[in-house]
Amino acid sequence: MATGDVSTYHESGGISASAYPADRVHAKIGEAEGGISNQIYLISNAAQARDVFTKGKLVDALTQHFEEFDTDNGEQIVPVLAMRPDNDIAGSVAVTVAATNTGSAPAPTTSGTVSATKTVMIVVTKEGACATAEYKRSLDGGATFEAPMVFPGSGAMNLTGGVTATFTNAATPADTFDVGDTFTFSLSAPSASTASFLDALELLKQEYRAYYAHILTEASLAFAVSVAAVVDEFASDYHNPMRIILEARKKTELETVAEYYASLMSEYEPFFSNRVSIVAWEGYYIPGGVESAGGYGAIETLGVAGEFRNAATFLAARLAASSVNESAAWVKKNRSRTFSKIRYWNEGYQDYYDAMDSMRLVVGKVYDNYPGVFVASDKIKSHPDSDFIEIPEGRRADKMHRIVRATVLPYLHADAETESSSGGIAAVAAAVNAAVAAAMMRGGSKEISSARVVLDPDKTYVQDKVLRAKMRMGIKGRTADIEWTTSFVQEE
Repeated sequence: MATGDVSTYHESGGISASAYPADRVHAKIGEAEGGISNQIYLISNAAQARDVFTKGKLVDALTQHFEEFDTDNGEQIVPVLAMRPDNDIAGSVAVTVAATNTGSAPAPTTSGTVSATKTVMIVVTKEGACATAEYKRSLDGGATFEAPMVFPGSGAMNLTGGVTATFTNAATPADTFDVGDTFTFSLSAPSASTASFLDALELLKQEYRAYYAHILTEASLAFAVSVAAVVDEFASDYHNPMRIILEARKKTELETVAEYYASLMSEYEPFFSNRVSIVAWEGYYIPGGVESAGGYGAIETLGVAGEFRNAATFLAARLAASSVNESAAWVKKNRSRTFSKIRYWNEGYQDYYDAMDSMRLVVGKVYDNYPGVFVASDKIKSHPDSDFIEIPEGRRADKMHRIVRATVLPYLHADAETESSSGGIAAVAAAVNAAVAAAMMRGGSKEISSARVVLDPDKTYVQDKVLRAKMRMGIKGRTADIEWTTSFVQEE
């Protein structure tokens, strides 16, 4: 498959020079309340994620990422290049006055700029008017409360997260508040638009350390198309072939399960990309991991609390834990350490599993009499005629592509004559094929079965100074090799 004519750029050694396997490092782009927008951070553990980004979807995903590694069985935890987009959509506050309130206080007003997501509850503990009545405050939706305080005489109190609530007395002040009256403030932090996510993705163009990226937002068809265009530009103009993992949208309250999956299939049916995977399932996330809660049996028996999350983080973590030729669906190795079940599995998911898998959406699987949650197959949303059907095939091709480029670059502008002191293109071809074999065909750790790189296949280098390469890799178990072309030219 053609990857296009490309220009040569200086490639940073970056994380490739560290102790981490370069081909397993990925980037995450997601909303957060902390950190500097559009700045890339190398995050090595959950504590660092909280220190940098405070809280939000990005912190949640990074925490789950590190929990997915089985260090007891020798898996090496791989860091993540993380960034948050600009939060260009203002936060909001929703005020709820409990229907059971017996006081006459009007609904409070709010002011300020929301900076955090919180559920704040104000519960009256002593009746009366402002400056007399007392209340207790909860910053976690009622799980815990602070000690009682007196309502300010002005009625204005600092809730949290940059928001002030102002209460006013009733016509008869003594009737303003009764014991038990409750006021709930749902604060939603600023969020990022799809345009902001695309801006952040654009900044990864010249960041050569991430070989795939997970974008933590619900991907519409239009967003997926825009992402595919950007990532194609990565490969063609910036010579940084990357994979992208997107999250399918969630089910709305008004949809039935059947309507939801039918809608997903309709939404993504016309979309094709050799570099984009769309994860179309959710798992039930257990904070700290399944084993920390006592294992699958205990979770099912005790009803351990968790939440449903898109499985893209699970997929990305298993790719980070695996060599480029290993599938994230390999059952022996890749049971989720954080998911206990699949959402809507019994409500209709199974009816759409095969159809979505055939559409090359990434779906999840549970197996009879075998505990755990798995990726069913790590598909690429590629065209039905594409050679690149699953992520391991694409990752191997990308690795081979990088090896060829890195080996060819020192030879640009050398004498192409075979009989010259440089050895010409024949010498370059020999070096390239040796480099591919050394990196990807070592005994005991073979990532491909065979490889052949032909430089200047059409003998046009002397005329246009563009060094083209035809690359072929063989994968055991396939009936045919995968072949694609690329070219290298020194930028003027």
